Amino acid sequence: MNVLKKHGANKNKIEVCLTGGANVLQRKDDSIGQNNISSVEEILRDKQTRIAARSLGGIERRCVTLDVETGCLNLSIGDSLEKLFWEFN
Repeated sequence: MNVLKKHGANKNKIEVCLTGGANVLQRKDDSIGQNNISSVEEILRDKQTRIAARSLGGIERRCVTLDVETGCLNLSIGDSLEKLFWEFN
């Protein structure tokens, strides 16, 4: 965040999208993903940064692509087709 601000980003216009944290190996006592989710959400809350979209947890892998020309963030979960997840303006 500090690097973004150093390069002129307006804190009030920063949008964050969160994906991941799945227990893809389906281990019964695996809380790493949930711990990571909680940690990141807490940091963003402390920095008063808006979470624009989230796809978190569960057991399926995620794949995210960003089209830098259009600002479209696309997401697929498991073997599903890629869908528009968020559009940055």
